[in-house]
Amino acid sequence: MRRWYYVITSGMLAVAFFMGGCTAAQDPAGISAGSAADSKNLQPAHASSTDNHQALSASSSEAVPAASSITASSFTDVGKGKPSAAVRDPVSASSVNPAAVSDLQLICQTTFNGVWDGDVTWVDASYQQLSFDETNYGSALTGTNDLSSSAKSLLSHAADRLNRDVSTNADNAVEDLRVMAQSEDEEPAPQGSDPYYHNYEKLYVQRADSAILSVLSLTDVYAHGAHGSVVLKGCNYDPATGDELKIEDVFTNKEALPDLIAFALTDQYPDLILFPATDSRDTASMIREIMNNTDTYGGLSFTLDPKGVTFWFSAGDITAYASGAQASSIRYAHLSGIIDPAFVPETDDSYAVAVPDYVPMSITDDSGRGFSSFQLGSDPVMTDEGYDTGTTNVTVTVNDRTRTFALPGRYTPDYYLIVKGERRFLLINAHQEDDWESVHLYELPSVSSDGVAPHMVWSPDNASTDDTASANYAPSENPSSTDISADGYSSDIGVTAEYSCGLYRHVLLNPDRFLLSTRSQVLGTTACTNLFRLDDDGIPVPGSAWYTSTPISENDIVLRDTRTLDTASDRSGSPEDLTFRPAEIAHGTALHYYRTNMADTVDFLTPDNRIVRIRVDNNAANPQTVNGTAIENMFNGIAFSG
Repeated sequence: MRRWYYVITSGMLAVAFFMGGCTAAQDPAGISAGSAADSKNLQPAHASSTDNHQALSASSSEAVPAASSITASSFTDVGKGKPSAAVRDPVSASSVNPAAVSDLQLICQTTFNGVWDGDVTWVDASYQQLSFDETNYGSALTGTNDLSSSAKSLLSHAADRLNRDVSTNADNAVEDLRVMAQSEDEEPAPQGSDPYYHNYEKLYVQRADSAILSVLSLTDVYAHGAHGSVVLKGCNYDPATGDELKIEDVFTNKEALPDLIAFALTDQYPDLILFPATDSRDTASMIREIMNNTDTYGGLSFTLDPKGVTFWFSAGDITAYASGAQASSIRYAHLSGIIDPAFVPETDDSYAVAVPDYVPMSITDDSGRGFSSFQLGSDPVMTDEGYDTGTTNVTVTVNDRTRTFALPGRYTPDYYLIVKGERRFLLINAHQEDDWESVHLYELPSVSSDGVAPHMVWSPDNASTDDTASANYAPSENPSSTDISADGYSSDIGVTAEYSCGLYRHVLLNPDRFLLSTRSQVLGTTACTNLFRLDDDGIPVPGSAWYTSTPISENDIVLRDTRTLDTASDRSGSPEDLTFRPAEIAHGTALHYYRTNMADTVDFLTPDNRIVRIRVDNNAANPQTVNGTAIENMFNGIAFSG
């Protein structure tokens, strides 16, 4: 268990604290105070230049294996070489197959646990938890029962333990902050201003399979000091038992790690002064002390992703606080004899990993030696008078070339790096004030594409604030931009920009099978979800012309009188292949929303499990009608939302 300690800065008390379990990490770490929804405040004080975060050079052929550069764990590409026989029982290397959980749909839900008293905010706080979406989307959308029944059970123990650790530590942290906030010499922050005390924790799932659940935790803490603290911590759990995996559980030769990490760090950060000196042997000694002295330092923080291992160092761990955080990502191919082969997955070249913004990263080429420097940033756009415009500028920098894209909403987006073979894409999930979300896809230049900026491949409106950025690449380098027709529809997804698709708390793990949701106004306002895949050009493609349908009211609609409606008794076929016959449905029958084609048709389920298909004459009409009858005269319980 970590302990509190205090740092006096500029005459103010800045608090840093250590928490056990998943959220344990060394402090001070992190940067400035900020709001719950505005992680731009996580930007290091030195406003890091990508020039200071170089990858290992192609000439790095020393005895210490080459490592990839600073990364948010997803930017590693393991070689195809197979490791030796597995050491860890009963799981073997060949059994670590992410395809076994291809149907797994994780949800990351935020919980607020601050301390409020009327309009007074003493401590603003939130943390995240993982859960499972058990909806059988295959049955509803394609008529096939293809949801893996073992997907949830495979990771339920690990997810439960992660959730317990996160919630316990978050509640303990908030209680400690509450005591400080409500001390005699403190007053609450003025209404409308940022709180003086906060504790925000966000989870970034790096890997979830039969060998490990690995999650990056980022905790932003502020305690009315000169600046806040940002803690980066790896959370690793055994799916079979739910036990937390320590470094000795994953690495068979952990004593080799400090030299390997120090070699990578000094090569990646040639201009950075590492503690206690720039000499790699001294840095290795410091890393070894962090690894072995867990009571003081909490041990080395690491995460595993589909292609490698990342070691995370919060600001102040191994270098000056103002230099921000560091991370070193090493491919599995370069960890032979060091990592237990049971944790080396059998993967293809298609995966997705969540990444934070304001963390310098790199993308390696297939050899693991070339790289592209990479960094994300987001800033809400304000008017000169200080009013929120409801827009966020997201900057994407690759190889020192920056493009800025205007996205809807003022909240910090979700970011996912997606690897599809030799191509790299960035999916940004934007959050708006009214809880709308929208996904935007960008292709990241290849390692050898010097001077080429990242470019958009799909967005609801293809809007960019960087009007001059088009000069950074030729049209031929952006062949897959989706054509948005004049009526605002995307020909690829089939929904308007107003009702664009978003992740809505779903975690993106597999770019060949992931969930996006939107809204429909056919026969009421409903939340609609479909299984998508990302094609080779980075375009999200729905797996079905139909979407599952859930009404905003969460209630069924009820027939006001007896009617003859199209009905199918056999649900086993695809929506397009079902055979419907007219049947009399009695008045008072509850109809449960099942799915919709987003255009003019909704399928409902009756209490006796039949499908009733209802088509509207014109979904743009007000009121909507069915065979000329207003839907309000046919059904009770239909609800619309603007």
